[in-house]
Amino acid sequence: MNKEQILKKKKRRKIHRNRVLALMSVFLFIVGITFIEIRANNASLHDSQKLLQEKTAALDKVKNKNENLKITVKELKDKDYIKKWIRSKYFYSKDGETIYNFGSN
Repeated sequence: MNKEQILKKKKRRKIHRNRVLALMSVFLFIVGITFIEIRANNASLHDSQKLLQEKTAALDKVKNKNENLKITVKELKDKDYIKKWIRSKYFYSKDGETIYNFGSN
């Protein structure tokens, strides 16, 4: 091989090496960006799951309260229940009844 061919071969190797380095750099850049996006999405997913749990707990609490209110409404439509409730709350009595308070105030 003569000197000119050796120089051309070195030049081609250098060009090839530069192309490989450029492709590796682009590949590593893409992998880095993808990794950052995955971490951001993971954090967002975690926050969303935590919020979902909080909202689900709040919804369960409201449903429970709603059920209790429905029961209360049903009870308040019953006249006997209202009479009994008023008598116990305000110490009213029927004729001939004596009220004893055993509660500790």
